[in-house]
Amino acid sequence: MIIELYISGMRCQACATRIEKVLNKNPNIKQAEVNLISNKVRIDFQNTKLNTDEIIKLIEKTGFQAYSQDYSVKNNPLSTVKIIILLLITMPFLTAMIAMLFSWHQLMLSLPLQFFLSTIAQFFAIPFYKSAWKSLCNKSANMDTLIVLGTTIIYIYSVILFFSGKTEVYFEASVMILCFVSIGKYIEEKTKYQSLNSLSQLEKLNTEEIEVLRNNSWIRSNIQNLKINDIVRAKHGERIAADGILIKGNIFCQEDFINGEYLAQEKCVNSPVYCGATVISGSGEYQVTKTGKETVIADIIQAISQAQSGKAEIARIADKIAAIFIPSVLFFSTLTAIFSYLITNNLSQAINNAVAVLVISCPCAMGLATPSAIVVAMQIAVKMGIRFKNAQILELVGKTELIAFDKTGTLTQGKPEIIDFILLNSQYCQEEIIALCAAIESSSNHPLAQTICDYQKEKNIPLIDFEINNLQNIPGCGLECEIAKYGKIKIGNLTWTEIDFKNKKQATLVGININHKPAAIIILQDCIKNGTKKAVKELHKLNISSLIISGDNKKSVEFIANELKIKEFYAETLPQDKLNLIKKMKEKYKFVAFVGDGLNDAPAIAESNIGFAFINGSRGSCDAADVILLNYNKEANIGQVSNAIIISKLTIKTIKQNLFFSLIYNLTAIPLAACGYLSPSIAAIAMSCSSLSVIFNSLRLKTRVKKHLLHNL
Repeated sequence: MIIELYISGMRCQACATRIEKVLNKNPNIKQAEVNLISNKVRIDFQNTKLNTDEIIKLIEKTGFQAYSQDYSVKNNPLSTVKIIILLLITMPFLTAMIAMLFSWHQLMLSLPLQFFLSTIAQFFAIPFYKSAWKSLCNKSANMDTLIVLGTTIIYIYSVILFFSGKTEVYFEASVMILCFVSIGKYIEEKTKYQSLNSLSQLEKLNTEEIEVLRNNSWIRSNIQNLKINDIVRAKHGERIAADGILIKGNIFCQEDFINGEYLAQEKCVNSPVYCGATVISGSGEYQVTKTGKETVIADIIQAISQAQSGKAEIARIADKIAAIFIPSVLFFSTLTAIFSYLITNNLSQAINNAVAVLVISCPCAMGLATPSAIVVAMQIAVKMGIRFKNAQILELVGKTELIAFDKTGTLTQGKPEIIDFILLNSQYCQEEIIALCAAIESSSNHPLAQTICDYQKEKNIPLIDFEINNLQNIPGCGLECEIAKYGKIKIGNLTWTEIDFKNKKQATLVGININHKPAAIIILQDCIKNGTKKAVKELHKLNISSLIISGDNKKSVEFIANELKIKEFYAETLPQDKLNLIKKMKEKYKFVAFVGDGLNDAPAIAESNIGFAFINGSRGSCDAADVILLNYNKEANIGQVSNAIIISKLTIKTIKQNLFFSLIYNLTAIPLAACGYLSPSIAAIAMSCSSLSVIFNSLRLKTRVKKHLLHNL
């Protein structure tokens, strides 16, 4: 069983790592993963031996609170009030420091006032003290441990100096550390929730009440009562309550949560509408096709939630570093104090240097490096109709070296289309023969027969009321019948219809013979999907090899391969053949991907390192796949495969940048603080800036991906 719980009180990656460590030690828990961005933990456990309440108690032992629902710290007014009070306490100290630069000694605070204000500030450090104490009780340390040690040491040292009658005290450093750290965490949390944690924003898109047609009258009803095939009104300014089809009216909807476009999309009769979209103008009525968890917005929320709960392999590197980082900092801070005192013979300087090391050495930036980039990438992916099953898959997709494609339904439309018509007897016209064929073929379930009938409807060719006699389906040949006005009619392969014609297009040819004379040829072909050629070209630019593995005949596969400039292809393969070919390719390449849509593709999809499947394909292929391709407004195609790889590569690049920045920050800042070049208050500002820089660098991923994406899907 898998559950997700909200966690309150986490301040850095060390907190998340501690919770994971405790939970994963429990033999009844298969895996626990904590996400610092969403403040959630995803737990896979044996529900026969453990329940949710017991898991919550385990988390509480680590010093944190767990909730089954969002505890909503996002808009906590007390946090804002706390920051304002801390700023008011800090301003006199900051003003006095600036005044000192200009020798304005009259603005200096009296020592009793400094002691009073700094003591009040210490009460605002109580959450830090609680967190640090619980962390120590669990034989570990976190960011709050560093902050508490730093502020307490410098505060107590200043109090001792004050009561000893000394005038050189450092109350301002204690106050400023608490203030700047609190402001930094406040801004960090706001930025995370407003810019990264899009789940709450998406959930707000759901409406509560709707106007629905019941017993031929319109009534107001709760969305929970909505059913498939209900008729709902869409009014200006309201949100669409469920996925559906517009059956009346004309409206413009804003669907940026799906396609990223803020321009309103026009919706006419028979156009799809999506739950959560805002009606910008117009009004209409739509018939519900999907509700609740089946809607597009629910699918997006689930995809992002899964990504936030998962953890990429590269994130585990940061976890390992964070686990040893804080103990190392505590050791280095102690050495700093000792050596600073031995070198300068100045206890105040030694304490300031040691405190600066403690304050500046925050692992928050390191902890945010991976999840912040993953969340941004997932937001981009779901809007592009790409669903990575978890964060590990998002990381691995970019390592793909070879992609094997199924042909029918993957590279091609999966159904034949009429691409040409050749008239062989001037006695008839094209419309007449199409109408004749459609009338005869309407009784057949053959795919080619269905294509001809669809073509007749698409071209609005009127049907003629023929009296069809002696209709026969000749296996391997076609249909034969008699119509009084025309005589005997044959529709089928060229040999049977007595037509001599060379097929130069590797297409399917249907001959029509009327009264023992060749009348026409209909040329059909399973056309390549729009955007496929561009997508394959993009893959080759990324140095990714490609090949086709298809069950279709050799000529058809060869034609498609030549059109797409894919050199290697395999035709007339069975499901087991596809599986064996993927195994063979994995011996040559480290990461092999397979893209398919049919049940016969499921074994190859499962065997590949990364399996891609289309949402409109078979259930078996989707279940086996690691990446599901869907497109809410268009037809899914392999352009999304290229986009998935681009998103993955740029995400990993961003994560590496974030880790590099956080490590360089610490490797540079800690020695500077140890040598006395950074005061404790400046160190607090620098520490907060490091976390924010990682978040903003992750947000830049949106712009970077947009430049590289293959948009013409």
